[in-house]
Amino acid sequence: MEKTICIIIILLLSMASITLAIETTPAGGVDEIKSLIKVSEAMDGDVVAYSWQAHVKIEDKLDKDELNETLKEFLGENLSKAVTETSKDHAYGEWYSEDTYNSLSIVVDEENGHTYIVYSVELSNEKCLINWHNNLHNKISHFGEPFVAVNIHKIYDGNFNSTLKEKNIQAAFNAANSTFNVDSKGEGYVGYIGYTQEIDNYVMVNDDKVNLHITITTDNTADVEYINIATPLIINSY
Repeated sequence: MEKTICIIIILLLSMASITLAIETTPAGGVDEIKSLIKVSEAMDGDVVAYSWQAHVKIEDKLDKDELNETLKEFLGENLSKAVTETSKDHAYGEWYSEDTYNSLSIVVDEENGHTYIVYSVELSNEKCLINWHNNLHNKISHFGEPFVAVNIHKIYDGNFNSTLKEKNIQAAFNAANSTFNVDSKGEGYVGYIGYTQEIDNYVMVNDDKVNLHITITTDNTADVEYINIATPLIINSY
C-alpha cells in the first residue's frame, strides 16, 4: 500500500491548529473512530470540526458520459441541491445535507487507465461522525472498497511551546496506547519518538484495522507559528 501525507494544517497569529487523523482499512470502523476521539480528548484545545474522507479506485477509465452518470448515481436525491461540474476527465459535486457538507470528486487517470473517487464530508459533532460513518461507508462502497481517513480538527488559543507540545504528544501516546486494540505480539504496535530538530514528535498506531500518525512541527518566526499534525493516508496499491 502506498502512503501519502493527506493533511496539512497551518496555525496563524498564535492560534494553534491541531488535526488528529486515522485511516481505516475496510475492517476498521466505529470502534476506531471512538478511539481517535479519546486521543483527541487527551490533547489541549477545542474541537472546531470533524471530517471524513474515502478513496475508491475504479479499474476502468470512464468517459465524460460515464463520469456524469456516476456523479448522478452517487448524488441520488441530492442531485437537485448540488452544485456540479463535468469535463472529459473530471466530475465534481458539492452539497449540504443534514449536519454535513459533502464534496465528491471523480478523476480519470489517463496514464494508468483508472478512475478515482474521493468523497469528503465535514460533520458538526462527534455523535454525528459516529452515527454517519456506516451510512457514508455504505454509500461509497457501492463503487468499490474504500479506504477511509477520519479527522478531528482542534484549535488551541495561545503559545504552543515545546513543553506544551511534549505534554500533548505524550498524552496522545498514552491515550492511543490504552484505547486502540493493538496486538502485543508485534503484529500491531504503538510507537513513540521524542523531539528532534526538524520533526518534533510522532505517535503511531498500526494494527490490522487502523493507522494513526501524528506529527507536530513549529516555526515561531515573525509572530507566526505553524503546527502541523499529519497522517499518511492509506490507499490501495494503484
